[in-house]
Amino acid sequence: MPYNGWYYVLLYLIFSTLQKKPPLKDQEEDFLMGEEKTSECPLCGKDLHRGERVHSVVYTKGEDRLMNIYGCPWCYKDHPAGHKSALRDRKCPSCGTPLKEGSFAIARVFERPGKKIHVHVLGCPVCRNRR
Repeated sequence: MPYNGWYYVLLYLIFSTLQKKPPLKDQEEDFLMGEEKTSECPLCGKDLHRGERVHSVVYTKGEDRLMNIYGCPWCYKDHPAGHKSALRDRKCPSCGTPLKEGSFAIARVFERPGKKIHVHVLGCPVCRNRR
């Protein structure tokens, strides 16, 4: 039986599949959860899984509906579901300034019949007052 080097190729393939690369720090929680991502937190950018929600409060005044967005369990310390591990930095999606603890982003809410609720982020109280 002639030797073609197949033995070394086979050994290489076996050892390369046995060595697992560690997940990236930002993706570590995603790897452990093992679920698909459903949405993204508008304040910290963390990919959220099924069941993880962004904490917000909706105010209705006539037909105009406004919402205060506080953050997800990964970035908002007082989240009703509790916060997870180290808190991520929160930034205003409009102007990019860091949000202080307890601060929020302001959004306008649109309800479309037969479709999902649409939210348009307007900014934080700081950049909203500049306009």
